Amino acid sequence: MRPKFVTIREDQDKWLREHKSINFSGFVQEKLDELIKERESDKTKIMLHEGEGSVIPTVIISGKTNREEEIEKLERVINAYKEGQIKMEIETEYDIERLLKQIGKQGGNIK
Repeated sequence: MRPKFVTIREDQDKWLREHKSINFSGFVQEKLDELIKERESDKTKIMLHEGEGSVIPTVIISGKTNREEEIEKLERVINAYKEGQIKMEIETEYDIERLLKQIGKQGGNIK
């Protein structure tokens, strides 16, 4: 674990001093875990599976996104994969946004 410094308001400090049973560090870690889980679940992901002699993409689209926009992103990623611009392992989950950044850094065609 790495120590981090957190600034809190005076009223929060007073409340924590009055409620010594509260594990402030543990509380912050728990809330951060919840935020990370929530944000990770909002991402659209892609996974490749081996099918009948070909690779089949499976997509997990976030409930908080525009589906048409996500499908367009998916098409860009699949085309980049087919053209060899990016490598993806079978049965491994990938974040589509990260793949698009990787394609952009490599000079791939992103419309």
